Amino acid sequence: MTKTYKEHREFGFMHPVSGYYQASIIVYVDDETGEEILDEYTPLEGAVPFPVRPQGDHWRINDAKTAWIKMSAEEIRAVMPSLTRLKFRKEFKDAGMTTVVINAAIASVADPSEQEDYQIAWEDAQSFKRLDPLVLLIAAHAGKTPEQIDDIWNAALAIA
Repeated sequence: MTKTYKEHREFGFMHPVSGYYQASIIVYVDDETGEEILDEYTPLEGAVPFPVRPQGDHWRINDAKTAWIKMSAEEIRAVMPSLTRLKFRKEFKDAGMTTVVINAAIASVADPSEQEDYQIAWEDAQSFKRLDPLVLLIAAHAGKTPEQIDDIWNAALAIA
């Protein structure tokens, strides 16, 4: 039997301990019959076939571990990298959320203890997460949509 290389094909597997992984397997075509022949591959013991991860970012495996699902905007925000204090302040200032606006947002909080917590976070935090309560407070006070804050956040992340 002679065979001709056709392609590399990705296969997905789910392992009970290691989790999801992909393997690239060579596919040949039998020159006489035209049938596909997969190069030999032995998955990890206990692994079962699983759909290949879709192209693009922001996919996760469902709770039943049976399929890929697109992450919601809120799930994506929850895993966005933190911003350093410097990047946060610069990008928010450039987007109109100056120190004056931020201090006004904090001052708008009615509960004195909660207001002090925001003030402490503003003065002492060295980094900020996308869904930090302070970030949400500033955005709401400035009238920014979650999508606008996402754009500001991504711009800050792009700064070297």
